[in-house]
Amino acid sequence: MAALHYVGPATPPPSRRPPTRQDGLLAWMRKNLFGSVVDSVSTVITALIFGLLLYEFLYWAMIEAQWELVFLNLRNLGVGQNFPLSEVWRIELTSHIVMGLFLLSIGFWGSLRRSVFIGLGIIAAAMVVIPTLGQLVPEPPIHYYVDAQYPIRQVNFVAEEGTEITFELDPLTSPSDFGSENLQGYIANDNQLPNTSWDRFNEVTRDVRREVIDPAQYALSLAVQVWDAQGEVIAQSPFTEGTTDTLAWDWSTPEAGWYTFTMVLEDEANVPGSVFVRVQDLEVFYSTPPETAERIERYGPEPALNCPACNTSTNRTDLRYVGERSIPQFFSLQLGPYLAFVREFFFITLAVGGVAYAIGQVGQRQLVGRRQKLASRAILALWVLGLVAVFVLSTGIPGSEALPTISTANFGGVFLTILLSVVGIGASFPVGILLALGRQSELPVIKFLCGLWIEVVRGVPLITLLFMGRYIVPFFIDGLENIDLVLRMFIVLTFFTAAYLAEVIRGGLQIIPKGQVEAARAIGLSSFHITGLVVLPQALRAVIPAMMGQFVSLLKDTSLVALIGLFELTGAMRNVLTDTQTGYAAFQREGYLYIGIVYFVLSYVLAEASRRLERTGSGAARKL
Repeated sequence: MAALHYVGPATPPPSRRPPTRQDGLLAWMRKNLFGSVVDSVSTVITALIFGLLLYEFLYWAMIEAQWELVFLNLRNLGVGQNFPLSEVWRIELTSHIVMGLFLLSIGFWGSLRRSVFIGLGIIAAAMVVIPTLGQLVPEPPIHYYVDAQYPIRQVNFVAEEGTEITFELDPLTSPSDFGSENLQGYIANDNQLPNTSWDRFNEVTRDVRREVIDPAQYALSLAVQVWDAQGEVIAQSPFTEGTTDTLAWDWSTPEAGWYTFTMVLEDEANVPGSVFVRVQDLEVFYSTPPETAERIERYGPEPALNCPACNTSTNRTDLRYVGERSIPQFFSLQLGPYLAFVREFFFITLAVGGVAYAIGQVGQRQLVGRRQKLASRAILALWVLGLVAVFVLSTGIPGSEALPTISTANFGGVFLTILLSVVGIGASFPVGILLALGRQSELPVIKFLCGLWIEVVRGVPLITLLFMGRYIVPFFIDGLENIDLVLRMFIVLTFFTAAYLAEVIRGGLQIIPKGQVEAARAIGLSSFHITGLVVLPQALRAVIPAMMGQFVSLLKDTSLVALIGLFELTGAMRNVLTDTQTGYAAFQREGYLYIGIVYFVLSYVLAEASRRLERTGSGAARKL
């Protein structure tokens, strides 16, 4: 009698998947990179070219580049030069709120990869270790040029009690002693201010090379004089008495506070000779507003002696590093200060985000059913309240002393870049959906108007629309010149991005089979429900990569508003580089490379969000 039921074998059938390759890295390289003589030669040449380019870039970035223009101008690059310094805490608080809500949402509805935690841990450790070890690296010397016509300005500095400072008077007695290529350390002053030690040194260098001045004719007799903050001379070195030997003079500070040093000539006649005053173990302090306020609170105001117009300081504005740095000096003078400036903000954000993420993870694992739905709604409500709080903190409350109003004309830097991007993305998405649906509409007037709008906006460069919003529209429509410029840019960016999104979304609408729409109508769904529940969810999932690509383009396009009077990140950096009072015009490469890195990081975050959405959204749609 035949069996009524099939009984499978006890052992599973052999796998029909292709066997896993066990070649390893060396076998892969042998096959793909060194499979033939031509492949091997091409691989070696390509590796040498890329290796040489990488070496040249790293050598420039670590040994020659001057990155202090970044960490000395973090406030300008972060919130703009015109933003009130006393109100910067409001922007920092908005950042913490948004980051907390963002990680709370990720913790509740998803999770972070282990690599994210490892990366954040490495960054946190670097922010503590690098500045700490950098303090162990000796400070480079400070150079001041001196001759009978230029005895250098009064130099203000701060020092702790018992600090040992060495003044070296090094005569320049041969043509080889002249030229910045022979220097290593700080020199006063390469910040394009007139009548500086640097200007005088370059002037004499040109005369030496033209043989107008003979450096061997040396007869200077000078000494270093140290003053206290009250204008009293408290120490003086011996006079050099015309000797060409290097004179070293050690001096110890009697107490913590402000001091001033200058040079004294024994003979005020036109005595030939040039000297470099080299100051060892004197710390160069920072000239940013927070550091300046902290220094005044600790040591009092900077002294102004009998020649206020001649005062300079041992700070990053009055001094410039000259010559090639060592690797330890790169970490102590460039990377360490940057990490020290941003680590407080980073650690607060990390703590807020970590707590929010942990709460979200607990809610994801513990709450089920109705409680989970209530928690989801609560998170959405927190987002609404958080955005309201961000708006109030950013703009202020009229008549309030705690939160005074701040005009959006004062917004700038990364804050304005992110603000323009977020508002543009959030507003252009629904407008783009409406335009796409309007162009697919069966009503001729709506279809024509939506199509006309899309084609006109897509046919005009964005910079033209920005200039129209800035100058042309207020000229034709009375009253619009009084509308906030930032608001006008919001509108321009929104409708420009919406026009491109509309075409992307229209492409997604066309992939939906007509049978689904007919089936939805057959069961009695209205056109509104068909669009919202059947068509749009599938269409939007299918075009997530294209939409996110458009959002990344919007983020980068915000840099164009710098041309019409707003100082977002690119405009703020341009302000820094063109400020003749600081002399950062010589560091164009460093400035624009830095903002390129910032844009890359922001764009990478959006791209990573796009990839995650694609894996969870459009990928599932393609499997249907």
